Amino acid sequence: MDARAFFLLQYDVIRMLTDELLLAGVNDHQLRHAPGEDQHSLAWLLWHTSRWEDVALTMLEREALQVLDQNRLFDRLGVAHRDIGAAMSADECLSFNTTVDLAALRTYCAEVELRTQTVVEALWSEELSELVPETRFRQVMQAGAIGEPDGVWLERFLMNRSKAWWLSSVIWHQTTHLLGEATWLRHQAGAPLNMLTTRM
Repeated sequence: MDARAFFLLQYDVIRMLTDELLLAGVNDHQLRHAPGEDQHSLAWLLWHTSRWEDVALTMLEREALQVLDQNRLFDRLGVAHRDIGAAMSADECLSFNTTVDLAALRTYCAEVELRTQTVVEALWSEELSELVPETRFRQVMQAGAIGEPDGVWLERFLMNRSKAWWLSSVIWHQTTHLLGEATWLRHQAGAPLNMLTTRM
C-alpha cells in the first residue's frame, strides 16, 4: 500500500465515523447549538475542518481555486469569514451559528471531500516529498485562509511544508476536532445517544 492509498484509507474511516456516528440523528438546532459562549457548535466545527481541508488540498494544485470560491459557495453560505475561523471571537462564533446556511454548509463539506479524493488519487507518490512552492503558498494564503491575529506566526509555521505534510494535517485536524471535541458537543446538544457518547 502506497502513501496515497494509506491516506485515503484513513480519510474514509474518519468520514464514515463522522457521518454514521457523530452526525447521525443530529437536527439543525443541535448543529447550531453551542453549550457556552466560549465553546463552538457542531456547525462551526464542520466549517472549520472543511476550511482547513480546502486550504490544504488547494496547496497541492498549481492553479486551482479553493472550493469555497467555486459555484458561489461563499455567497450561499451566508457567513462573514473566509478564513478557517480559529481567531473568531465568541460574538463572531455566535453570529456564525445563527446565520450560516446549513444546506450550503453540507454542500461545501461534501464538495471539499470529493475534491480531496480526486486530488489525492491523481497525485504521484513521488510528489508527496515536494515542498509546496512559496509562490503557491502565498497565493492560497492571500485568497483567505488564516484570520488575524494568528496570521503572521501561523503563516511562518506553515511555510515550506511538503505536500505529504499538508495531507497529514487533514487527518490529524479532523481527528482532533471531529472525533474529539465534536463528540462532546453532540452530547451537550442533546443528540440521541450512540456508541461515541455512551462511552463518555
